[in-house]
Amino acid sequence: RTDQPGSQWAILRELEAAGVKFGSHQNAWTSFEETAYWLHTPAAFAPRALELLCALVSEIRLSEADVDAERPIVLEEWRASKDWAQRASEHHFARTFAGTMLPTRLPIGSLEVVETADAATLRGFYERAYVPSNLAVIVAGDFLAGGSSEDDDNNNGSAASSSSPKSPPGPPWATEDALVAALEQTFGRIEPRSRQQQQQQMPERPWPRPLAAYVKARHNGQDDDEQLPKFEETLFGAAALEEEQPTVHDDDDDTSNRGGGASPSSEVSLFEDREATATSCGVSVLRAWRPPVTFAALRDALLDDLWHLVLNRRLAKLALRARPPFANASIGAERPLALFADVEEHGDSNQHFKAVCVTTLGVEPKSRDEAVAATKAAWLEVERLATGAAPVTRDELDVASVEILSELRAVWLERDQCESATLADECRDHFLLGLVAMDPEIEVSATARMLDAVAPSDVTEQARRCVRPGSSLPPKRLVTCTRPTDGASAPGLVGRFLGAPGRLARRVFGGRTTDVVEATQADPGEEAGPVPDLSSSSDGAAAFARAVAEAAATAEAELLLKDDAAQESAAPQEKQVDRAAFFAPTRAAGAIRRETRRALYAGADGPLEGAPESALEIELANGLVATFARTELRNDEIVVRCVAPLGLSEVFRSVGVDNTPSKTMMMMGHRRPPKNLVAAKAATALAREYGLFGVPKAELLDVLGGRSIACSPDVDAYRRGIDADCAPDDLEVLFALLHRVFATSAARDPDRLATFLELSKEHLRHEAADPRSRFSRLFETVSTAGHAYFERPTLRDLETFDAEVAADVFDAAFASSSDMSAWRVVVVGALPSDAELRRLAETWLGSIAFPSEGDQQQQSAEYFADAGARPPAPLGVRFPRSAVRRVVRFDPPEKDDRRTPAASPRREPPPTMEIDDAEASKTTTPISEAEMTPHVSSADTSSDARLRASCTRVALPASVGGAVLYTANASSEKEEDPAVGRLRHSLALDVAASVLEARLLDVLRLDKSAVYDVSARVSFATADPLDASDPEAPLRGALVVGAGHDPSKADVVVTAALDAVADLRSRGPAERELDNALKTATVDRHEQLRRNAYWANAIARTYLAPRFKGDLAATYRETVETRDALFASLERAPTRIDDLRRAFDAALPAAVNTQHVVVSLLPTSRSSRLVRRVLGSLGVGPGGPFPVVALGLAGALVGGAALVSLRRARRA
Repeated sequence: RTDQPGSQWAILRELEAAGVKFGSHQNAWTSFEETAYWLHTPAAFAPRALELLCALVSEIRLSEADVDAERPIVLEEWRASKDWAQRASEHHFARTFAGTMLPTRLPIGSLEVVETADAATLRGFYERAYVPSNLAVIVAGDFLAGGSSEDDDNNNGSAASSSSPKSPPGPPWATEDALVAALEQTFGRIEPRSRQQQQQQMPERPWPRPLAAYVKARHNGQDDDEQLPKFEETLFGAAALEEEQPTVHDDDDDTSNRGGGASPSSEVSLFEDREATATSCGVSVLRAWRPPVTFAALRDALLDDLWHLVLNRRLAKLALRARPPFANASIGAERPLALFADVEEHGDSNQHFKAVCVTTLGVEPKSRDEAVAATKAAWLEVERLATGAAPVTRDELDVASVEILSELRAVWLERDQCESATLADECRDHFLLGLVAMDPEIEVSATARMLDAVAPSDVTEQARRCVRPGSSLPPKRLVTCTRPTDGASAPGLVGRFLGAPGRLARRVFGGRTTDVVEATQADPGEEAGPVPDLSSSSDGAAAFARAVAEAAATAEAELLLKDDAAQESAAPQEKQVDRAAFFAPTRAAGAIRRETRRALYAGADGPLEGAPESALEIELANGLVATFARTELRNDEIVVRCVAPLGLSEVFRSVGVDNTPSKTMMMMGHRRPPKNLVAAKAATALAREYGLFGVPKAELLDVLGGRSIACSPDVDAYRRGIDADCAPDDLEVLFALLHRVFATSAARDPDRLATFLELSKEHLRHEAADPRSRFSRLFETVSTAGHAYFERPTLRDLETFDAEVAADVFDAAFASSSDMSAWRVVVVGALPSDAELRRLAETWLGSIAFPSEGDQQQQSAEYFADAGARPPAPLGVRFPRSAVRRVVRFDPPEKDDRRTPAASPRREPPPTMEIDDAEASKTTTPISEAEMTPHVSSADTSSDARLRASCTRVALPASVGGAVLYTANASSEKEEDPAVGRLRHSLALDVAASVLEARLLDVLRLDKSAVYDVSARVSFATADPLDASDPEAPLRGALVVGAGHDPSKADVVVTAALDAVADLRSRGPAERELDNALKTATVDRHEQLRRNAYWANAIARTYLAPRFKGDLAATYRETVETRDALFASLERAPTRIDDLRRAFDAALPAAVNTQHVVVSLLPTSRSSRLVRRVLGSLGVGPGGPFPVVALGLAGALVGGAALVSLRRARRA
């Protein structure tokens, strides 16, 4: 903000004029250790960007008006993150770092401070913290004359013209010395604070600190750098933990026999929330962090990566079994943190901090009730590795080394293609963590040499040190579980009826189109209040705490090793795959029918450096067309897109569904999709569970041998596709996988089907509990007028799920595709020679042929027959014809639920488990009270009650085509080809949506302080496919505006959106708005052109475009020229404002006030909550003693609400 009248947002406007969009290109963040401001600018704008950043950190204006205006925006940012996942994260975070300042010093702040802090307080903090000694300035990009003439891929955008992404002007600095001089001149003018202000500065920042500041090395004749770090004192400062910590001596023979370390102190943190949609568990182990500033420390970091890779591979193979013990599990290390001890307990916090890293095992159970078993099975694998019961093998080490070497190869090959953001992050870590920003050559050579010297026993020993550290390092282990509250997925009887009166009255008697969907949602206060006595709880919380804590104990883990070995010997083993047969074509190589070189038009200003200038198009004898575009954008990346027309709409057409909802379905607000359609929409997911390439999923890991290859087929409404990517060395392996997608069918497996249904039911059972999920589903349903295709399946649908139909649909889409001429395979990246590409195409793609009769079910293959000869079947989605407003309600926590947690009553330690094995029983120790107390409430619920996420989406029907948009600079006002005109109209509508978004941001955030962010976009996701034979047919979609807001501001957002649309239609954009939108679009496109994925998608979309007539070069050139001509016209034409206004006006209906959709997510009204509390206190409702009374009261409520709605309708 500036003080000049009329220029309050002058800096923001200047940045926008340079293409630096608010939010995506200019922003800030705060973490525990840093506050960072960043600008993502064109290189030519870098000198001015430095001046603006300098002003931001040294000349900020802080008035009471500024603070009051920004206060609600911060609250909206806070509100946007307040969901069940965030509450669970804060709850477990508080338990993990108990005894430190972190849980009470979250980066967002406290609600009290945000609501009450005044300008004087903020000014004091600003003057203490924003001082030169705390400041680091990072400049990353291609800004020196010695670099290339292009912007780097992250400092994008043309500074000369927005009609085409051309090279920017010369670099701003000639030499590094010139850059240093500019930095000194810009930031050197920051005046030091006064003596009094210097004395009040913030405590000395913890980073970077020498190793000795928080680590003591043991001296036993070796170098300090070779030692494990040791805490100077107990890390967490909790007296209870210090007392419970067992004393284990380094020379304890028994300890060394059991893994060489003390069993960490364990706690259990259980979090239940009725809004939770999934169950997740974790085991976190905290240990001292050792900065990798020496080769010895770098070797430790490498060993950490290796044992994580080995363990994750084992866990993945368990999760990929036909009947897995868990849905997913993985382990990884989080970013290190500097921990400040509680000031009240330790005094000066600057003298009591440590640095730690957290290693977390994350587990996703198959269901809520299997949390204990899943966590136990996953942690057992950790113990097997750490204790040496299942040590790392040479094969496992080789596979893990392949993965690391693949990453090293990418670092080396792309050392001159690194993104600016990545370089900036490395510089930030050097400033904050004291890390060494190594040259790629040193990093690659050092790591490769270390890998050669690593033995499997070294990796096993590193796992032991991390999981079972010695007595010199007091560790802490936290077992966490987040799960839905039992029964949360079944809304209460009263809750279901509270939303019905409005719908019933409207359908029966007419009236206002306002619908309320009442969702009996989670009470975030579930984690609040005194810790319950879980030992007497019926929901199994005590059993969970006891079972997981016992599974984490050393003796119990060793006992389980024997049981697990027996179980593994009895478990069905996956069939071993013949690698030679797997990587062999199923048929003889096919011949090349035609080969053509297609030019890729780059625009009037020529191609960007490294971008493709042409593509090699090869048509094979089976009709498939493969297109190869060689780039120099990423030297270690190849992106593949396979596309073909026809999708699930063919199944929808085949079942002959009448999409007109019946009155009953309209009254209830939903309709069930056809049975075959439910199976068809699950076809890809079920095929992934069966195994996509004709082999079990677990065996595929061994077949690939550590190669990083992605290959994912999918079927949507109107097309089939495969998205894939790999390194250049793995291109032939990827082609072999593509071949097997088409040449093999889904292998039906009843066990894997049972697992698939189990996971699907668990997801559906809890999905409706999440208000945001219900909000998104309702918006999709309402904006498509209740179309059956977009309805989500229910548990009842899964009970009658036809797996054979699902597998047949997938096979018909890929494995039994009779018309390979419909398929286009686009390959973009660092490609080999043309001769090698021809060989790969002939060997792997040319050998794909339609299987002989009887190999597949021909009935299912008919879904996609003649794909290249007919247009896709339209779904017939239509936007509602009238104004519709719906509300999804959720229950905020009540004030009574926000109590300070009371201390958990002391309980007697549980008895030692009885163990049959006599030897194992000798090592069994009782589990301490600290290990057994499940902490259930530590999240900050005081903010949950007032900062629940509310949001609104406004949708208006939009269509392109049918309205003629002329080129202003044409010699004659000649009408364009209808298909090209439709493309121009679509591009112009995108520009108008960008203008609308910027305008709404100005109104709702900068002027009214009502939102944190707002979006406006045009979506054609539900549009019927275009028929090439009808170029004048319009393309129908929707203009969608969305924003998060205070619950009381829903009408403000809706009114602002409709008013902005009306104003843009009548008066068009302002000059500044249009210029900024064009500049931002050019900057974004310039960045996109430096992505292999962009070129692969662009070429694939060109093949599917209705304008495509067989010539890729001509159609792509037409697309680029149309965009360039439109942008040139909108830049320079005298009528450019009116041109965009007419394009926007023609896309929308005549009266948007009477045809739009508004869906809001809002808290439940007080009256509804009062009714439920009264009924609950009387024992009325599901599970209560008076279910008949509940039905009667619900009927009375329905009748009364219907009469009220009828009276309102008559008044209207």
